Amino acid sequence: MNEKLYRAISDIDVVAAMEAKHGIPITSSSPDEVVLELLSMTASQARFKEALLKEAGDTTFGMDAEPYLEIVKDLGFVEVYKAEFPHVDVISNQSTDINESHYVLANPDIGAVLNFDTYSYREDSGNLAVHRNAADVYYAWRPNDLHNYPRHVLSSGGWESTKDPKWRDRDDGFSTTPDLFYFGHHDAREALRYNLKNLTDHGTLLTVWPKMRRPYWKPFINWADWKTYNFKTMGASYSKEIDRVNRERYETTPEWFKSMTGHNMGDEA
Repeated sequence: MNEKLYRAISDIDVVAAMEAKHGIPITSSSPDEVVLELLSMTASQARFKEALLKEAGDTTFGMDAEPYLEIVKDLGFVEVYKAEFPHVDVISNQSTDINESHYVLANPDIGAVLNFDTYSYREDSGNLAVHRNAADVYYAWRPNDLHNYPRHVLSSGGWESTKDPKWRDRDDGFSTTPDLFYFGHHDAREALRYNLKNLTDHGTLLTVWPKMRRPYWKPFINWADWKTYNFKTMGASYSKEIDRVNRERYETTPEWFKSMTGHNMGDEA
């Protein structure tokens, strides 16, 4: 893939570009012709990105579940957890006759964990369309140069230290803590192959996760769980119940997976 071109297209802020072109902020009262131009430019950006990713055999935003799983396994991920759960109707909040799938996979060669679930619906023909829904990939990463690495390599997460877990309590912690590693995650729906390559090009993915102070990850929670365990109705017990379910499912995984992830499931681990 032409990585430079893909990154250049991805970095375009379409709204900012349109505002600069027309000299006005984009708001709900923007002229119709400006809004239509914005939508056209956004769609073009998405098409260009998708074309480059497909050419490289990479994952794309709107993939069905089956081809997505094929690419994930081609990248070296193996299944450690799979469960079926009932599709919950968005409007009625009632279970339907459709079953969804929830996968957690791991790549022991790079110490990465990926989870995704499906979202399905019946087409007019009656056939069931099974789409890949949300997807995240988690990793522990150490840059080649702690003070000089491309910022586009990382997405969400935070720095951790094995030797000095409380390094954040010091103002000078970053500059005096050489063993820092990054526990992060990417949205794994789009450009999974590209993002993993960026990480390995500019650092090392740790095949065994060190013990962490703040391992915030919930790979064993699917979209129906988030609807079932509702923050507004459960209040203070919401987080505890989500953590309980996440840990309970984690315990069903193979021992090599638990060892690879360093048994990092929060303060209770």
